[in-house]
Amino acid sequence: MSEIPTLNTASPQQSTQTNQQLSARAKATEFEGVFLSMMIKEMFSGLRTEGDFTGGFGEEMFRGMMAEQYAEAIAQSGGIGLSDQIYQEILAQQEV
Repeated sequence: MSEIPTLNTASPQQSTQTNQQLSARAKATEFEGVFLSMMIKEMFSGLRTEGDFTGGFGEEMFRGMMAEQYAEAIAQSGGIGLSDQIYQEILAQQEV
């Protein structure tokens, strides 16, 4: 036998709150990603690029994009805990 699908009985207010929570979580994760990107770019700025096998301007561009991708991957996989704190603060500010 197949299961009968249940109807969503959540009130519109509950749905809005859930949407607000999802939006707050997404913004907190995005903020953490931006923060991590800035940290990683600074970390890469200390690397020496002199020598025979340097990439010049192309390497500089690649490093910036690589730092952004590293930061996004770290943030999406749980990050450093910053997004959880930001999420709680966003929710607290919405209740005020």
